[in-house]
Amino acid sequence: MEISVLSNKVISKPNTYMSNKKNLTPFQNENAQSGFKDETGEVVIAAQYDRVYPFSEGLARVRKGGLWGYIDEDGRTVIEIQFDEAKDFSGGLAQV
Repeated sequence: MEISVLSNKVISKPNTYMSNKKNLTPFQNENAQSGFKDETGEVVIAAQYDRVYPFSEGLARVRKGGLWGYIDEDGRTVIEIQFDEAKDFSGGLAQV
């Protein structure tokens, strides 16, 4: 996946747009931290974020320390947590 930031937009050019293959859903723990669980309820991505949104095109936007970034379904940060605002990916683009 090629990713670059260009005039307030993140541009992602994946080989193919990915869907939420692992069927992960957001959850929040008792300390108000968010992460993702699979369809059996098992925690796949630990609750370590202030806020998360569902996956869009294989990436989920996450907020930590007041800033936004993007993770993949394995919990890897693929676009550093650095933006004041961020939107979901659509058509390979996400506004930040």
